[in-house]
Amino acid sequence: MSGITILKKKIDKNTIIFYSLFILLFVVLNFYVQPLVKREYLQDEINKFNDHFSWKINLIICSCILLFVLVFKAKTIQSRGEAILVFLLLVVFTFIFFTKIITNISLYVNQLVVKGKEKEVLSVYTEKTEQGKYIHLSGNKISIHDSDDENLEKIDEIRNKNRVKPLNEICNRDTINIVFKQGLFGFKYLK
Repeated sequence: MSGITILKKKIDKNTIIFYSLFILLFVVLNFYVQPLVKREYLQDEINKFNDHFSWKINLIICSCILLFVLVFKAKTIQSRGEAILVFLLLVVFTFIFFTKIITNISLYVNQLVVKGKEKEVLSVYTEKTEQGKYIHLSGNKISIHDSDDENLEKIDEIRNKNRVKPLNEICNRDTINIVFKQGLFGFKYLK
């Protein structure tokens, strides 16, 4: 088998391919998927997904790995006990390190299929202060405060694309309409 030598150690071709694919996956997740999810979803939807669904996906992934090991690799009772111990460690490990990755991938997959659209009417409350203009958006299911700059910028960006007044030009107690698309798993996103 061919490979390359680095620091007097021979690395085979399969190892190089494995680590190259791992690095490519990491780059795609961090520089494409994560920014897309942050741009398209309100923070409330991301939090809702993390609170109610990401732990289930983690558990399903770990359970599938455990089932595979128990069926195909563990032949003795001792090896099955070790597999269960490794499963418990794997669950803890994935909850600690892979929750964000699983969330980003799942929310990316969510927006691949549009199941419907939902229009949210938000009331705009504004107040001029010494620091500038205070803006609060309030609807039936959504409330966005002035301190939530990220979500206000997302909404303002969409309003800008649609060539309507930006939020800072809207009067107190006016209403705005925001259309959310509902994805494959039922989570709403802006687009």
